[in-house]
Amino acid sequence: MKKTLLFIMALAGTFLSPVIINAQERLSITPRVGFNLSSIGGEGSLDAYSTRLGFTGGVDAEYRFIPQLGVSLGVAYSQQGCNTNEVWNYKDFDKDISWRIKSHQLHYLKVPLMLNFHVGKGFTLKTGAEVGYLLAARDKGPEYGYWGIWRGVTTVPPGDYGTMYYPDGSKAPEPSPNGLYGDVQEFNEKGSKDMIDAYHRFYCAIPIGLSYEYRHFMVDARFHFNLVKIVRAQPDNLMDNRCFSITVGYRFNL
Repeated sequence: MKKTLLFIMALAGTFLSPVIINAQERLSITPRVGFNLSSIGGEGSLDAYSTRLGFTGGVDAEYRFIPQLGVSLGVAYSQQGCNTNEVWNYKDFDKDISWRIKSHQLHYLKVPLMLNFHVGKGFTLKTGAEVGYLLAARDKGPEYGYWGIWRGVTTVPPGDYGTMYYPDGSKAPEPSPNGLYGDVQEFNEKGSKDMIDAYHRFYCAIPIGLSYEYRHFMVDARFHFNLVKIVRAQPDNLMDNRCFSITVGYRFNL
């Protein structure tokens, strides 16, 4: 009888071991910090846009149903956007007008919900969805200029200057064939310009990533596939976020 009972217990342990987890390892918290490599792409983006390095940091809480599968909910701050070399120079008779932008900076608060597939030897495959909110948006550079109302005619030097926009995102008038604008105002200011009203506040993406854990230290890499356009002021503009993040964290079992 004892041998039969021991055999049944051993057999049950064999089949149930994948779903038995130490209570202290079922729930965990992982603070993490790192960096983003981000840009702005899609229809409406410029060739001048390039990758921007930004900070990201947050915390994830994971619950494991079985050792091989868990779900996590997190919150993170994320600096995104892009660098650029947009330099616009104009001449209004005796006045020089400059529009110089070095970076478009977007600051998000994100909430990722992830499925975590623990494939063994410290590696975890991750996918899910994340939503977010735009906290701030600024155009920064050594000088910043924008379109306004100017009584007179502004002469534009020859060259391809692309499409111009007012601060609210509406399209500026196209120049006449002789390169003249009729309603341009000169503005030249060092520092940055608040542009949050030009962007959608809501953010949504599908993150896909891979992490490696060693003695509770974790390195996590994710690519975030953007699902929504980011420019609110221009309905026909289809620009979106492009973001790859790498973070380092430490997992605390609860």
